[in-house]
Amino acid sequence: MSESSRRTSAARPISWAALIANWNGRPAANTNCRSAANTNGPVVYAYDSVNGPDGDPEERSQLDWALFYARRDMRVFPVAADKKPLTAHGFKDAATEEKQIREWWRKWPYADVGWAVPSDVVVVDLDVKHQKNVIAEFEKRMGCSCADLETPLASSPTGGRHAVFGANGHKYANTVRVDGCAIDLRTEGGYIVLPGATNGRRWLKPLDGPRANAPDWVPTAGNRRAKAAPAPSPNGANGAGGDDPDALAFLEEACTAIGAASNGDQEKTLHRKCYAVGGLVGAKRLRQETALARLWDAAAAMTVYRDNEPWGDLTGKVRASLEAGSQKPWSPRLVIEITGGDLAREADEAEQALSRACEPIFTRNLTLVRAVPHDAPASQDRRTSVTILKTVNVDVMTDWLSKYADFVKKDGRGGKIVRVDPPERVARIVLNRANATIFPPITGVITTPTLRPDGSILEQEGYDAATRLFLTLDKGFKLPPIADKPTQKDAGGR
Repeated sequence: MSESSRRTSAARPISWAALIANWNGRPAANTNCRSAANTNGPVVYAYDSVNGPDGDPEERSQLDWALFYARRDMRVFPVAADKKPLTAHGFKDAATEEKQIREWWRKWPYADVGWAVPSDVVVVDLDVKHQKNVIAEFEKRMGCSCADLETPLASSPTGGRHAVFGANGHKYANTVRVDGCAIDLRTEGGYIVLPGATNGRRWLKPLDGPRANAPDWVPTAGNRRAKAAPAPSPNGANGAGGDDPDALAFLEEACTAIGAASNGDQEKTLHRKCYAVGGLVGAKRLRQETALARLWDAAAAMTVYRDNEPWGDLTGKVRASLEAGSQKPWSPRLVIEITGGDLAREADEAEQALSRACEPIFTRNLTLVRAVPHDAPASQDRRTSVTILKTVNVDVMTDWLSKYADFVKKDGRGGKIVRVDPPERVARIVLNRANATIFPPITGVITTPTLRPDGSILEQEGYDAATRLFLTLDKGFKLPPIADKPTQKDAGGR
């Protein structure tokens, strides 16, 4: 290089924008089939809508699937393996924006994909766990087998089915146990878990295939309840700002229990569950409007009482039980029962509790580590923020488990259920498993932004699934705005 070239180079340092423009300018191989997880812009897929995104099924990530659905204008959000939403407001946070979806799956790379069902769709959920012959019952009502059904159809890990129908201008409501069967309905205000990379669900009929209108036997909202639920308030009840994911999950479990109650136990079950949900409202974990809307749906789905007499309007009963329960606030926590000879199950549930807690726990070299912020000395007598990876020991694991789960066992004398400390053996099993499907792998910590393999910038603090790096920025660090697709002009050229 000549002296003049050196002077020119020194006078014009390469900017971030120029570096990215050069990087993005490289030709990409096989762009029609590349993974959505490895691209920064919209991709035209060559795909099979039964099997999902194109490419090797073994290499598809949950992010691939989330983007696959979002590009079909389906509002999605991350959910845990137990179907509980991971975002602050659950299905209400659902989005189609690629940037938001990438952010979620960087934080929760193994999350399943939840779909906030829109008002023009009603999903018929066949729950084989509560009724073994429910698929046969559904086929009888449809007048054809599931194999002959001409509408999108997905299977669940337990053998159930999700049939996706169009609302055809009708108003439906989220419902449990239609006509006393284990047939549930999901529409606006509800969600389902979609097929993904590792959750055992798959499409049996193409997602992009024809969508049939909901059959006549599916009850509309007007035929189900005498009084409509109120519109949710943006500020929530009792000053609450929104609905906690764990509280929403408890509400769904309560509605399922109400729908499953046997004839003669329905009134008692309704009161007990509404009272318990009221405690979450009192604790400001759940908005009263949200609770009332779902509980009214569940109550209206109960078709018989004593001597097979119709229930009638139950809105007053639901409201009274809910308001009574709100006087005794409580918060849901995962309860893990300690029994002899069941360590594997106890460790599984302990991992589940930690996954829901979203602690910064990672796997590194078959060991669990935690990201710990640290204030460190820097140049010119300054201090800077760094993150260090520390091995998780038994004491830390036990501390976490005591925060995020209630461990209980039967008292040997009276047979009562009593709370106990998290067993050390359970903590050790979780540590030694270093389960990479629960705790994401990490390769290191960085303190400045860097480029991902796809040419995008890693600039948001925290864990990044694409690079397996944890970014911590100095408080004084400022990165100028850079376009996702910098032009030559952005790079300072002509």
